[in-house]
Amino acid sequence: MLDCGHQHFRRVDPCLTTFELDRLRRWFEAMATEPRENVPEDFTEPNLAFVLSTLDPLTLTVTLSLELIRPWESKPLALDFPITRETLLAAAQSIRAMLAEFPQRASR
Repeated sequence: MLDCGHQHFRRVDPCLTTFELDRLRRWFEAMATEPRENVPEDFTEPNLAFVLSTLDPLTLTVTLSLELIRPWESKPLALDFPITRETLLAAAQSIRAMLAEFPQRASR
């Protein structure tokens, strides 16, 4: 749930496939190992995007669009999070655990 002053909103949206989630895991690992500014990670559904917007200090910008934005807004919402390399690696490990629980289906 995001708190926007006196207004709250919650969104649940299946905007990533397991293949895209694994790609996000690898992106987190790559950015933890060799951070690069403004190398976005986005997906088939344009609702969600990640980018390291600054390197010193590391800032992760998560952009929410379309179905994920606040109901009273019409523009994408960019959220900046100070982050460390260790946190990026921890996020990658968390995704790895999720993928173990919900393995990817073989492609046809």
